[in-house]
Amino acid sequence: MRSPLTVLLVSVDPDSLGLAMTPFLEEGYAIASTPTVDSAVKLLDPNNPPVLVVLDTREEADDLRLSAMRILKTCAFTQITAVTNIDAQRFHDAMEGLGMLAPLPKNPQAADGARVLTALKTLRGEK
Repeated sequence: MRSPLTVLLVSVDPDSLGLAMTPFLEEGYAIASTPTVDSAVKLLDPNNPPVLVVLDTREEADDLRLSAMRILKTCAFTQITAVTNIDAQRFHDAMEGLGMLAPLPKNPQAADGARVLTALKTLRGEK
């Protein structure tokens, strides 16, 4: 039996992402959480990576990029998004080359999660 696809929330307040995770839960995704990038790196299994890592680390663009790179160094085949209010152009410039999905805003809603889920499914070749 195939295990469910997992979304890993890297957040000290994963409950604040609950509404955004609703579309994932409705589609059968499992949601896991850990409070820091350090703990996430220890949890990640390159042979069974989460389908998505959501970085909610409250970092500025340069530090966020370093955190994303740490995740990708451990699990190169996972997708990443971030929770940030960094403006879209600055986010794009800072994360260029990492293949990150468009970010979630602070206090994301179900529609924000649905947007990320749609982008993720498109990347995975799903409908």
